[in-house]
Amino acid sequence: MFESQAAVNIIREWDGEYLSLKRPFEMMTQRCDGEKITACLLRAGHLLSSELSMPRGSSRAPHHHDYFELMIVLEGELVQHIEQGVYHYRRGDACLLGRNAQHWE
Repeated sequence: MFESQAAVNIIREWDGEYLSLKRPFEMMTQRCDGEKITACLLRAGHLLSSELSMPRGSSRAPHHHDYFELMIVLEGELVQHIEQGVYHYRRGDACLLGRNAQHWE
């Protein structure tokens, strides 16, 4: 997502993508309105934002990474595919994903 700002290494694999942080601490927020994903990245001394178009009805590519991911639904609903399971989240729900868990939204 932030390849141009070099925040993460993205390696394309046969089963999806592998993401690796380049810094010891980063926090990313994402908002999806069904047409685009707006992402903000906070790291030591910097705040970056980016918008990616998202075709209606599409989903993110399967991926995994070398860091923990805390997902909190602030509004709306989300369907999260984690390994072989499918989970439905609503406003106020949260999920902590372990390192290397294959998932997509």
